[in-house]
Amino acid sequence: MKIGYVMLDIGSKAVELAEANPPVRPCEVVEFLWEVPLASELDWVVSDHACCRLELNLPKHYFGNIWMAKSGFGGTEYLLPSRVSAGAGRGMGYNHKARVTS
Repeated sequence: MKIGYVMLDIGSKAVELAEANPPVRPCEVVEFLWEVPLASELDWVVSDHACCRLELNLPKHYFGNIWMAKSGFGGTEYLLPSRVSAGAGRGMGYNHKARVTS
């Protein structure tokens, strides 16, 4: 499971910078995706790290036009923080967080 799909939903303030394949989904789908790691039905939550500087991803004159952004977004820097914040809020214990992050 890629980290971006359990950290972002279409209501996020960063959604304009989150052009990815498959696309970012609604909040209900994000919550459904959390059920898999919480049930210990997968081994890893990973990053599909494909990012570049903001200026290269979305130049100022394209702001507001998601189709001009490069596909992909960073994720490595969110692996552990997402487990600690979002995982904890959903009842994921520390050992479980460590296991799916490493």
